Amino acid sequence: MMAAGTASRARAMQPVRIEHQPGRVFAGDLQRHRFAERTGIAVQWQRFMASVDRFGGRIGSALYGLMPPEHAPADGIAYLCAVEVAPDASLPDAVTRHPLPAGRFAVFEHHGHVADMRRSWDAIWREWLPASGEAVPESPTLFERYDERFDPATGQGVIALWLPLRS
Repeated sequence: MMAAGTASRARAMQPVRIEHQPGRVFAGDLQRHRFAERTGIAVQWQRFMASVDRFGGRIGSALYGLMPPEHAPADGIAYLCAVEVAPDASLPDAVTRHPLPAGRFAVFEHHGHVADMRRSWDAIWREWLPASGEAVPESPTLFERYDERFDPATGQGVIALWLPLRS
């Protein structure tokens, strides 16, 4: 049973838009996190932010958090702190390059602290998706987009949550 706050959040979680995106390439630092230890993502972001300037061929100023399922351990998730880069960008060896194919996405907005984002993802998966008539592709790569509306110093702001949809 969901707590009252979670249920009201789930009802409020609606996509801002449905969007077709061309294929894109992301590059960054990939780590695997067990479900019980996802708090390590905050430390991963701190390390990434200290070295984000090393990416040549960067497109735009937004930062991204991707969850590529092909890298996930059985007991957790793979998380890629990333920037968008040109497809032919020259990258250091330790950097993970992750191409994201063209597709259709439902775009949601999480407002508030980054630590509460899990509730928004839960609302999307448990409430919006089953009621929407939409479906996700097999092994979807979910991603978060952090732009100028998010303050990394406070962890507060607006985060765009992108859910891939079947075409």
